[in-house]
Amino acid sequence: MIINKIISCLKNKKINLKEKDILNFLKIYNRWPKKYSWGQPSVEVINAFGEPHQFKLFDSNQNLLFEQFIKYYNNGFTFVLSNILDLNQDLRELENYVDDSVGSKINGNFYFGKGILNGLPSFPAHHHTYHVIVKQIYGECIWEIDGEKIQLKENDILHIESFKKHQVVESKGPKLSLTLNINLG
Repeated sequence: MIINKIISCLKNKKINLKEKDILNFLKIYNRWPKKYSWGQPSVEVINAFGEPHQFKLFDSNQNLLFEQFIKYYNNGFTFVLSNILDLNQDLRELENYVDDSVGSKINGNFYFGKGILNGLPSFPAHHHTYHVIVKQIYGECIWEIDGEKIQLKENDILHIESFKKHQVVESKGPKLSLTLNINLG
């Protein structure tokens, strides 16, 4: 099955990224528009209520204000960074492998933060019409999938099947998670 092939690739693929790398990516001024041409936000803040929100993160040209980002980041908010598979060679190689395996473009996102603000989940429990594969780049978090709690540590892989309810319910320290959204249908 294609999903198992991708999981195997991810298990063997070291993605060498640290907090400073992500912060440096976010300093690239024109890389992070308020929304991509297809309407997806490039950067979202997960607010204290576990909901995505853009706060005041973008300038009048609709580009990310890094200083504002840092303010929210240092206050403990988690961020969704979308469409990130072009950011370094490790990610580009992964994207090429998965695109070739699936036969179409996939989307990759980072979930990046210092820990969940106020101990609240990252999002309310939700599901997707596509598969999600998570690779924990660094840090730890606890996911809940259809009521079952699963702890992810550095380099762990998690496959969330389409239509399975899921959410992150705990992340006490800095974390970077990569998610690959794979539509097989």
